[in-house]
Amino acid sequence: MAERFKDWKAPVIKEGKLTKWNWMVQNTKGLKMGKRVDIGAFTYINAKNGV
Repeated sequence: MAERFKDWKAPVIKEGKLTKWNWMVQNTKGLKMGKRVDIGAFTYINAKNGV
């Protein structure tokens, strides 16, 4: 496992709001995130059709 994921915790994701890593997710019900996911800062995710 990469060192950067050692203490990784999933962020709180609220509809249309930025997470602590500046992701924005719309249609949060369609988002399923696995463990140790690496998503870049300032990413927009629209999970309307599932992600």
